[in-house]
Amino acid sequence: MPAAPQNQYWHLLVANLGCVSCAAKMEAKIRNLPGIVRADLDFAAGQLRLELAPGILQKEILPAVDQIIHFVEKDAHLVLKQPTRSNWLESLPWLRLLRFGTGLLPFIGALMLPGGHFFRLPLFLAAYLILGSDVLLAAFTRIGHKQLFDENFLMSLATLGALLIGEYPEAVAVMLFYQIGEICQHLAVDHSRRSIKALLDIRPEQANLITKQGLTLVHPDQVKPGDRLQIRPGERVPLDSRIILGQSALDTAALTGESLPRPVDPGDEILAGCINGSGLLTVEVLHSYGDSAVSKILAMVEAASARKASVEQFITRFAAIYTPLMVGLALLLALLPPLFLHQPIMDWIYRALILLVISCPCALVLSVPLGYFGGLGAASSRGILVKGGNFLEKLATAGTVAFDKTGTLTSGQFVVDHIQAAGMEANEILRLSALAESFSSHPIAQSILMAWQSTGAELPDQKRVRQYQDLAGRGVSAELEDCRLLLGNSRLMKENQVLLPEFDEKAGADATILYLAIDGVYAGEIWLSDQLKVGAIGALSKLRKIGVGQLAIISGDRQHIVRQVAGKLGIEQIFAELLPEQKVAALETLIVRQNRKNSVIYVGDGINDAPVLARSDVGIALGAGSDAAIESADVVILSDDLDKISEVICLARKTSRIIRQNVFLALGLKAAVLILAVAGFAGIWQAVFADVGVAILAVFNSLRVLSRK
Repeated sequence: MPAAPQNQYWHLLVANLGCVSCAAKMEAKIRNLPGIVRADLDFAAGQLRLELAPGILQKEILPAVDQIIHFVEKDAHLVLKQPTRSNWLESLPWLRLLRFGTGLLPFIGALMLPGGHFFRLPLFLAAYLILGSDVLLAAFTRIGHKQLFDENFLMSLATLGALLIGEYPEAVAVMLFYQIGEICQHLAVDHSRRSIKALLDIRPEQANLITKQGLTLVHPDQVKPGDRLQIRPGERVPLDSRIILGQSALDTAALTGESLPRPVDPGDEILAGCINGSGLLTVEVLHSYGDSAVSKILAMVEAASARKASVEQFITRFAAIYTPLMVGLALLLALLPPLFLHQPIMDWIYRALILLVISCPCALVLSVPLGYFGGLGAASSRGILVKGGNFLEKLATAGTVAFDKTGTLTSGQFVVDHIQAAGMEANEILRLSALAESFSSHPIAQSILMAWQSTGAELPDQKRVRQYQDLAGRGVSAELEDCRLLLGNSRLMKENQVLLPEFDEKAGADATILYLAIDGVYAGEIWLSDQLKVGAIGALSKLRKIGVGQLAIISGDRQHIVRQVAGKLGIEQIFAELLPEQKVAALETLIVRQNRKNSVIYVGDGINDAPVLARSDVGIALGAGSDAAIESADVVILSDDLDKISEVICLARKTSRIIRQNVFLALGLKAAVLILAVAGFAGIWQAVFADVGVAILAVFNSLRVLSRK
């Protein structure tokens, strides 16, 4: 039976995207196109992500998409080819600059020309039409499509009204300042995008491929797994590889945020995106370009900015209601005082026009997504991948942090301390245990395999194992040709009616104990010890200092071992001896106890942590963890550094503060100018200046989140 056709996924760039509300309109219109299953237009990143039904051709859909983009925002358009790196001169809006320069000349001439408005009117009108032609055209085009209440409509209505009441200099000044504001806003947004993307510019652009003819310079996507590369000192590692020859120290700051170089030797695996230090390395490629660490990281970062925080969604909805509301208020302001207070109608029409100008929500809707985009970029530059602005928002309100124990708070590198055998040699207990664990990637399994290898023996022959089963939270089961092995905790033994000897809790207070049963009969046990991670005590102390009120451990390990680790770390709440589904129930207990305004974070690294990572308000996976944990988590810490947890919470709080500042700045200044305008102390040009000025200030304020402080 043939496989069902799959949906298509496209990622496209949108150039000259300068208006957040326009981006929302584009997204809504593109979603209504036939064949489009999903469309997400990320204003901050300038990216359009499309999910298309099977069989839809690029040549059929892209012209329609580009037409919508160009219709909603005149200067915006699709970019079908990956652009080369451009400088700031290439990003200048040259058409707007030309329009501004051409319109400025007749305006200055009109202001300097002696005489009344009759002689200067042609120059004012010429300046107005040159400066405002794109605004007027966009407004009238959208009126024809029954789309009112955008900034073009507001500007056109306000300036045409000013012309009708004889305020010619004011009308031209509004368009002049609007063009200045658009140019400055374009440059500010472009600068913001460049600053953030520069932090993430870790994609390698070339690789030295070793061939029979010598070294060949190629793009990394031309290299296949198994190929050999040469990496010179100072070069970026192009692909995930294993070192064959050479020694060096790698700068991993771009991936993990770590400042100290990491020494590497033959046999070590190195990740794409790191920078080679002083040694010449010959490496064998492990993964293709698309599957490399750097490609996955960049894909996660790009996808993250499309997940909007609730405040972003609220601001978008608010702007849709706010603009028509302000138009209605402007109409009432123009009519009610002259009708009921017998005030001069021209004065109140003028004040209503000011209200129209100041009601443009650009600063408000622009600064919020850029703030979150900056926060995501800043986190990535520190080796912390946050999968969306919504998770930054939740991190900022962290009230409880719960941890897995093994591999998260402890090193996960167990050491075999003691082997107790019943009726056979201790070495045989270790050999059978290594055979049972030979298919597992759990830290305990790896420790047993290392202990067996340390005896000088080879790795177990996996062909002897006929059937293997990983029993989550309990242990493993392995069927051999002559017997059945069970290796795990006391719960596994109890489930299989295996009688165990009495346990001396004091003797095993520091140990994790694995019991071995052969054909349902107790054969012996292995005691393993695990140590706290270096820096774990300091990391938890930092969390308390930044105001995280509750810390907890949720673990599958034995009660007395979890209690002992919790005692060393000063953690009062513990949940022990839990299966993966029971961990979820324990987390829900913490969520019920927590204040609704605060979020509950879970930190883990194993396969059995995947369900609880997905259930938590924010799941944090450590980069050394399993693929399942990294996939389920909302935040991935690429290094194994617990200090990064408090760092990302502080960064999230800083991002939230900056966004609140932007919202208060935009609304506060608009309200102040509005009050002055209604009182007769502010003009239209001041309203325009305040509007675009606040937008630019908000954009640059958003860039403060990139600071390392």
